[in-house]
Amino acid sequence: MDPFITKIQNINTIEDALAELHNQTELSPKLQDLINFIIEAHEGQFRKSGEPYSVHPILVACITAHFSQEEAIIATALLHDVVEDTHFSLDYVKEEWGSDIAHMVDGLTKIVEIRETEFVPSNNTNDSKLISSALTFRKMLIASIDDVRVLVVKLCDRLHNMLTLSALPANKQKRIAEETLVVYVPIANRLGISTLKNALEDLAFYYIYPNEYKKIDQFLEEQQHAMQLNFNNFISTTT
Repeated sequence: MDPFITKIQNINTIEDALAELHNQTELSPKLQDLINFIIEAHEGQFRKSGEPYSVHPILVACITAHFSQEEAIIATALLHDVVEDTHFSLDYVKEEWGSDIAHMVDGLTKIVEIRETEFVPSNNTNDSKLISSALTFRKMLIASIDDVRVLVVKLCDRLHNMLTLSALPANKQKRIAEETLVVYVPIANRLGISTLKNALEDLAFYYIYPNEYKKIDQFLEEQQHAMQLNFNNFISTTT
């Protein structure tokens, strides 16, 4: 996996998350105000892994900043769960941080609403229904979002959720991984963000096919030296 993504996976405190965000982008006064706001807004909320909830939006902002330095996109990443998970409204977001950011936050909230309407519940064991509903969800998601930046933030959000999937029960891990493979990997591929696409695909495969993943990983580790030698020989003969 990409070293940056591995680094993100190992961060679980607000302090370390903020330090990484500083590494990824220069924090304007607006972004600093947003950070203070979301830490306060999510105060007392915790993820299944036990870490303070605000670690998640900060790390989503880190991933987003890794791909785009646009302030509005990073701000949206920080705010992406505020309307859904706190008492602050979209009107408040618009009043405080402008219509552009509010529009993107609204788009992310709508994705959650579409998922709740179209996606088969996680306790449904029919794989064909799951795939069918995931495909419908993907089509509606793409059709309903009029700003590609919303999809970029959503992909970064999904990546961090996949990186912390170990905190959930096995049945939920598999369902979320299947959804990721059917819905989000193709979107990342369509947008041409290969780092996100590859990471999401790799993580999904790990949870859906754990035995096969282990075998492939072991083979690659054992054959790494030989493959590198063959690759070097190939380069030398073609140059």
